[in-house]
Amino acid sequence: VNLAAVDLFANNASVIYYDDLSLVMAQTVCDAPSDIPWLSTSPISGTTAPATMTPVDVTFDSTGLAVGTYNANLCVVSNDPDPGPGNGTDLVVVPVQLVVEQAPPNIFVDPLSFSATQPQDTTSQQTLTISNTGGLTLDWTISEENLTAFPPIVIGQLVAAPASEDVGASQPASVSAPQSQPVVWAPRAILYDNGPMVTHPGGGSGGADASAVQTTLGNSSYGFNHSVSGAFRVADDFTVPAGGWMIESFTFFAYQTGSTTTSTMNAVNLRIWDGVPGAAGSNIVFGDTTTNRLASTAFTNVYRVLDTTLTDSTRPIMASVATVNTFLAEGTYWVDWQTGGTLTSGPWVVPVTILGQTAKPGSNGMQYSSSTAAWAPVTDSGAAAVQDLPFVIEGTTEAPPCSMLADIPWLALDSTAGATAGGASDDVTLTFDSTGLAVGTYTGNLCVFSNDPDAGPGNETELVIVPVELIVETGSAVTLSTLAAGSTALWSGLALLGVFGLGIVVWRRKQR
Repeated sequence: VNLAAVDLFANNASVIYYDDLSLVMAQTVCDAPSDIPWLSTSPISGTTAPATMTPVDVTFDSTGLAVGTYNANLCVVSNDPDPGPGNGTDLVVVPVQLVVEQAPPNIFVDPLSFSATQPQDTTSQQTLTISNTGGLTLDWTISEENLTAFPPIVIGQLVAAPASEDVGASQPASVSAPQSQPVVWAPRAILYDNGPMVTHPGGGSGGADASAVQTTLGNSSYGFNHSVSGAFRVADDFTVPAGGWMIESFTFFAYQTGSTTTSTMNAVNLRIWDGVPGAAGSNIVFGDTTTNRLASTAFTNVYRVLDTTLTDSTRPIMASVATVNTFLAEGTYWVDWQTGGTLTSGPWVVPVTILGQTAKPGSNGMQYSSSTAAWAPVTDSGAAAVQDLPFVIEGTTEAPPCSMLADIPWLALDSTAGATAGGASDDVTLTFDSTGLAVGTYTGNLCVFSNDPDAGPGNETELVIVPVELIVETGSAVTLSTLAAGSTALWSGLALLGVFGLGIVVWRRKQR
């Protein structure tokens, strides 16, 4: 510091006092800039035209920081001609503060589904683990949602059958004359329809609708095999929009040649995949191949015919409604299904049929045959065109799972609420009880509600839905006889061997 002078003022006093003084370089804010490890800006420099603005993103990152308060300044230096600091000057100082709190609770439920298979009048137990991978205490409760119980499909001896019913194939004799007033299927709340099958409204037998094979275009397949007895399956895809669907049911369409307008369908099973069935990476998200989900079946008021014989009545098409009651989030899915009937013909699934076209544009239906153990495109034997398959999805977009809570009578939990500290976990024992239950499949949901701040449903959110299933089978029994011992024999050592639904008592004879 260059001093020109030091002026000392005595004010005409008779005594003058002197003292020392210190010269200190005053440090102003932003004189010593340094990196702020928990803060970043983008961009860090720029040019702003007159009467415009430039946004700067400021990012706070608490990774690795301890709980506490962190303070710093952002120093905005510019060519503003006015001296600062302050807004409207060459230096604007922006204080920043980061308050790091303890991590919120984060729920992790394992496993995300349960299935128990056991004989009648028995119990079994499994364990649900609720973990808190966050910091603050996790408060959770478990509620139950009881769903429909389904009987199993009884599969008899498989029979050899063709993959499709084509023009010119031999036909079985009709069962009897059609009903005068058949029960007709009518949908209630359609979410999705995969395609039409009516080509001639009112042009069929008795004024019913007709679904005509387009023989003038080269088509020759009435329908495709997806029978339980023939071990065939069919599949097609659908897309769920944003927000998801609460699916109540699928309706599938099939016929058995020679039936009346009284439906002969007696079974439907289905699976929903998150990708192409059987492909690598595809997973089954709902359903199985043995549960009979058929809720109702009725005549559609449509006959499958040739375009040259519109009033033929030998192939009345039936609608089979299969109960689902599950929620699907946004995404593309595939449904594959199989139908059983009381006649020897088929059942045959009708393809999507559009007048004047050999197939619906973009068709990609598939068929599984047990003889090849593989999926292949559903293809019309005449036009060699891949077909789509009609089905209807009914349900709502408003009612997610766990909206209809009700006790599950065959399931007991040893705990339905808890508070789990950060980094800890709690186990809940589930007891499946088949006492008094008929043979069949019983389903429900465990609804795990918590104070996890993330929106659900899903693991690590405020609502975790855990599907539960109890499959009740007929128990087996073995009787051991002729266990007589001689007068010098001593029977000792009793062991009990438990084999699924089978109790065997084993004795060891010790000779003296």
